[in-house]
Amino acid sequence: VGHCVCLNHFEGTSGPAGAGYDVLAKEKKIEVKISSCSYKSGNAHAWNQIRVKQEWEWLFLVAIEVDVVRAFFIPKSSLYSKTRPKKALPRISRFFQKKINSFRGKPELGLYGGHHGSDAINRKQPLLQLKTFMSEIIPENLKHYEIEDVDWKERLQNCKPEEKYNEWVGSDFEWIVELDNIATGNLAENMYVSAFGGKIQTSKSLGYDIIDGDKNVEAKFSSYTYRGSLGFQWNQVRKEDDYTHLFLVAVEYDSVRAFLLEKRFVVEQLYNQHGGEDGTQLLATSTSEPYPSWLVKHEVYYNGY
Repeated sequence: VGHCVCLNHFEGTSGPAGAGYDVLAKEKKIEVKISSCSYKSGNAHAWNQIRVKQEWEWLFLVAIEVDVVRAFFIPKSSLYSKTRPKKALPRISRFFQKKINSFRGKPELGLYGGHHGSDAINRKQPLLQLKTFMSEIIPENLKHYEIEDVDWKERLQNCKPEEKYNEWVGSDFEWIVELDNIATGNLAENMYVSAFGGKIQTSKSLGYDIIDGDKNVEAKFSSYTYRGSLGFQWNQVRKEDDYTHLFLVAVEYDSVRAFLLEKRFVVEQLYNQHGGEDGTQLLATSTSEPYPSWLVKHEVYYNGY
């Protein structure tokens, strides 16, 4: 949806697969992110998966609240620059910087380290996050980059996807497809602990979700896609993280299955996500073979009707 809004506003074209940007408009390489205000636990907006070392030059942000839609256009130089000394890079912190720092006369925006915490910027392909809080939903330094005098609510409405047939109607698991990624991730974690024990870790910078004896377990959840050539897809699998085992939950219309793989078996099956980056990968199966042999031999749970 954010991609559509950006294309319509700038009259651009989609970037080629693996290019490191989403839209090309008037020779500007633009990365697109969209956020709806969470209104939970003091959090407001979070634009995730910001990869500052990719080829994009501008960041187009869409911010959706209950009664307003806003958009921002930010040069990469206000977030990150290869030419600046490492010590002068935008501070990676747990809180969005409210203070307006100056870099070439433009407000600088602080980034949050997300999954890897303060160490994120030192990784080969850092995954960073721009976030705001309910105390100041749109901070002053972000307002500097707002695109005004545009009816963004109308632009957003024009990009509303057509309703598609819901393959999950009538399933006991229909409610699952309405959950966001955080909720399904929590569901996978709780399923593991309920079945095998262990303790869920609250810190998301450890590189795993659960400690169970001598196992550091990363939990992933996927519902069957029912579209295209993919069967199941477990995203955001990072081979450099410190998990020893990967717990995969696979839910279909009428079944739930789970698999527990040692890390050495996981890395053999990974392929790159997000434009060929090594840091972020995924596990996927096809509709022709949703449960391949490399996966089935690690099955620990099956509940089929």
